[in-house]
Amino acid sequence: MTNILFQVPSVFLMVLFLGCLWMISSSADRMIDQALEISRKLQISEIATGATIVAFGTVITELATTIVAINQHSPDIAVGNAMGSMVTNLSIIVGIGALTGVVPISRLVTYKTLFFSSLAILVFLLTFLSPTSQLPRIAGIFFLLLTPLYLWFTFKTKAATETHTAASSNFFLSLFKLCFFIALISLGAGIIVPIIDILAQRFSLSEGIISATVIAFVTNAPELSTMYHATKKGAGDLAVGNVIGANILNILVVLGIGSILADGLYFSPENFYLQFPSLLLIVLIFLAFIFNSNKHQISKKEGIVLIMSYAIYILASLFLL
Repeated sequence: MTNILFQVPSVFLMVLFLGCLWMISSSADRMIDQALEISRKLQISEIATGATIVAFGTVITELATTIVAINQHSPDIAVGNAMGSMVTNLSIIVGIGALTGVVPISRLVTYKTLFFSSLAILVFLLTFLSPTSQLPRIAGIFFLLLTPLYLWFTFKTKAATETHTAASSNFFLSLFKLCFFIALISLGAGIIVPIIDILAQRFSLSEGIISATVIAFVTNAPELSTMYHATKKGAGDLAVGNVIGANILNILVVLGIGSILADGLYFSPENFYLQFPSLLLIVLIFLAFIFNSNKHQISKKEGIVLIMSYAIYILASLFLL
């Protein structure tokens, strides 16, 4: 597909880019409806559904990007995309959710954020201590083995005692529709990524930084659409569960598989010294909002702070282009 797109003029690439964004957004809206339907039928809490079923669907784009990048011997794209996606999730996506609706903070969200923070610190230490600045393969194996435990812990949380009126549609039909819309989201993102890559090459921009900013933002379009539409529908639990779950799966699955396939995932200096400090700083800000919140939700002012922190992250990235 990349060879075909490479022959297309930049103007038409931008039109195709906008069309794929529309497909991702509309598919994410319908995916949420099916995910909510499934969670009610299985009596799973919305936050657990967002952190597992929906998160796996939205992380597919990052995983596909990582696998392709490693096969093309471009570890910078793989690392920058995964790390940039985590920064994007916790900053601008949560911030937009706080401005458009309610982003609730439950005890489970707090536990998951602390778990994610621990994983991020572990990745930092393993890479920092490596003489070759690589996340070792053994770490990737450990992360993949940890994934079933994460899923088990998440599904332990049963749905709250809410009175939902279950729709009469068949469960398997809802599951089929969920998979169908996830496939459309993945297809759209799969087309967008090479478009961004081609445009970056034409304008001679840094591969690592572009992957951490533009490609990361684009591959996070499913999370952004999910956050926007879910908060509008009053399903904030699902939205925040998706964001935290996607970040956890970015480490456990995306970086895990990446380090296994690459026999040690290399972190370039620009990725290491920009992504880790940025991610840890935003995690600290997010944790401060969680523990200082009396309303058990991210306020609009806090959402603005998160969006501003993302803007600072982008400005810092521009200096490295």
